[in-house]
Amino acid sequence: MTLKIFIPILILGLTFISCKENNPKEIGENLYKSPILIEVSSDTIEVNKYVRGMISLKKPYFSEKESKIVVVLEADENVQLKEDLSNEFQIGIEVFQNLNVDSMNKKLFDENEYEFNQSALFEKKFDKTGNKIIRGYVLEYLTEKPPLDSIFPKEKVHKHYFEKEIYVFETNYN
Repeated sequence: MTLKIFIPILILGLTFISCKENNPKEIGENLYKSPILIEVSSDTIEVNKYVRGMISLKKPYFSEKESKIVVVLEADENVQLKEDLSNEFQIGIEVFQNLNVDSMNKKLFDENEYEFNQSALFEKKFDKTGNKIIRGYVLEYLTEKPPLDSIFPKEKVHKHYFEKEIYVFETNYN
């Protein structure tokens, strides 16, 4: 088989293998990885510029009820959020409300395209170049208002950890 044919087939095969859904992984009492759709304006951005993105919960944990989400990102790329969220209350965070709460951005999207209670717009800026990871979690909840502190009914919230890789570059204007 020639190299021109083999490489695309290999890449396609690896894509299918890496995109296969795994069984939910329990990480503590009320946390698992869930299918989350993360769309970003670009996976390559200039240093000190914002990357904007939309996170949508494709398969809610509370499938039988109308849940809502809040997106929580680590605030400082140098102090990483751990995958098991064991340090979530020790690091700085940024919080982004779902589109039903975020009235400024809500009008930019079609309700037929996104489930507003389960989609949130976010933005993130990096001050150093190189490969970077946007880390955070989607807090899915059944309460009337978002439970943004550590005191909430555990049976009414679920956390979905995620990571999204991007590349940050520096532009030299001479």
